[in-house]
Amino acid sequence: MVQAVFAYLSVFVVGFLCISSQNINHIPNGGVNSTDSYATKDEEQPATEKDTIEYIAAVLDYEANEDTSQGGQALLQENARILLEYAWQAQRQGANIIVFPENGLTSSNTGTTFETILSRSQIVPEVVDEVIPCYYTDVNNASKVMQKLSCGAKELGMYLVVQLTEQQCANATVKIETESGVSYKQGGILASAQPSEDCPESDILFFNTQVVFSDIGMVVAKYRKKHLYVEDYFYKGEQPDEEAMFTTSFGVTFTLQICFDIMYSDPAVNNIEKYGLHDAILSTHWIDELPFLTAPQLWKAWSEGNKVNLLASNYFKPSQGAIGSGIFRGYTSEPATYVYNASSGTTLVVGKVTTSPVANVSSETTKSRRAQNFYQSLIDRNETGIQREILTTDKTLCELSNDSNILSRQTAPLHIAENHTFLHEDLRRYNHSLIEWTSTNTSNWTKSLCHEDGFCCTLEYDYPRNSSEEGFFMLFAYSGLIEKGGGIYSMYSKTCAVVFCLNTTVTSCARIEGEPVRYSTLKIYELRGNFSKNPIYPSVFMQNLKLYNSQNWVFNVEEHPDFFTGVLQFKETVQSLLSLTLFSRWYERDPQE
Repeated sequence: MVQAVFAYLSVFVVGFLCISSQNINHIPNGGVNSTDSYATKDEEQPATEKDTIEYIAAVLDYEANEDTSQGGQALLQENARILLEYAWQAQRQGANIIVFPENGLTSSNTGTTFETILSRSQIVPEVVDEVIPCYYTDVNNASKVMQKLSCGAKELGMYLVVQLTEQQCANATVKIETESGVSYKQGGILASAQPSEDCPESDILFFNTQVVFSDIGMVVAKYRKKHLYVEDYFYKGEQPDEEAMFTTSFGVTFTLQICFDIMYSDPAVNNIEKYGLHDAILSTHWIDELPFLTAPQLWKAWSEGNKVNLLASNYFKPSQGAIGSGIFRGYTSEPATYVYNASSGTTLVVGKVTTSPVANVSSETTKSRRAQNFYQSLIDRNETGIQREILTTDKTLCELSNDSNILSRQTAPLHIAENHTFLHEDLRRYNHSLIEWTSTNTSNWTKSLCHEDGFCCTLEYDYPRNSSEEGFFMLFAYSGLIEKGGGIYSMYSKTCAVVFCLNTTVTSCARIEGEPVRYSTLKIYELRGNFSKNPIYPSVFMQNLKLYNSQNWVFNVEEHPDFFTGVLQFKETVQSLLSLTLFSRWYERDPQE
């Protein structure tokens, strides 16, 4: 996926840090540089909730091993080893579930030839077959990593969410071992045979797939990415949205999604709206785009707009614009915990999440335990041929940090890191207007701006300018198609925004690379816009690349018969605003893919 990204210069990829008195340690011999990093907290007041569930989640901002000199299988094995080491560390901190990023196993160099992709792919069993790959009796290159990850999940007793390249043989006969014996079915995945020998090349399909291993190592969810992004070698997932859902043994129901999926309704938004889910997962290789779609902006906005918790794991490669992972608690408005630092290297984020059970969604616990008993009987009879792999590490652990400790360790960069690349949205298509200075003896100035479909934005503000060195600000309004991937993908969106600019030209807006943080006298009281569709996604992002403290702003949606009004109100001045955004998608108006 990422190889193709830089074929398009304007491409857009839709790609609780443990802190103590010592620096975070990185896995030895894992191809990861050990550097200091920090987590960022976006403070909010928690809400009270009845019948709540608390769980501990972990996400990994992962700088993958990209050494392909020993071949695809060695690449997968080494990255799987490193991921399991971080899972072990998360488990020691009490994590029930850990999420890994898109391309975390294959690296950003996923390959473009059939042979290369095949060497870095795995066979994934169907969820309905209740398979625990740890107990495979016939293992080959297409199942070794599946077995390793399954055994890791079982040994650790925690859920693992992994993205990988899945291979499927379109016309295979599958052998299935179940409680009632051995059965075969036609036309399923290739279960254990070597695909290069037993499946014609023309019958092998590749998918970008999220796999969930339960705390007993069972494959309990398999989701194939629906919205591919410059991934011509993958087939689009066509399964029902419900197949992206799974319920854990600790009582939480999640919906899955991969990268560019987050810009669409399926599967996650559909599942949230249909089933009332409160928790979502994102594996991604996201490339930052200013001024509206950097990783923390979008993760926070999506979580708040959908009123759900979001566990987002991103690939770490700042030279490609890929950084930023975290736990975003839009369901309870508790603090978000995230890392967004171009110098951090691989960073583990672990934190507590509060949610509520979902009605009418059954747990997979019973069937998983039943299946475990079946597989355990094979172990007792020594019929698996599996040698147990005990996970060990010499990694020094630190105590779970509280919110105040994390906040006290924050440092704001004065300049953007030179190795952090950004893409930029073409703002010339947006209706825009310079925000005028106001006199010092008046207050609450109002400025309105409209675009297509009767879409209008209104800003209430004061701007007693002190110096031209502050820079400038523009109000933006847009309703229409936006293009991503060099014009390959179009989607319909509506945006109200205030954006920092270096001068009075629109092409200078959000061009902060190499610039110092500038503090402004602009005081915003309220930004509102009338949107055709909900959810509406709010974000407030500062020039030091941090989310603005959301204790100081309030977001509400007012529902009307024919439209929704999104309202952002502020309690304090945003001293170094980069962008203030209300964003919404109108999925029904998207061109047909």
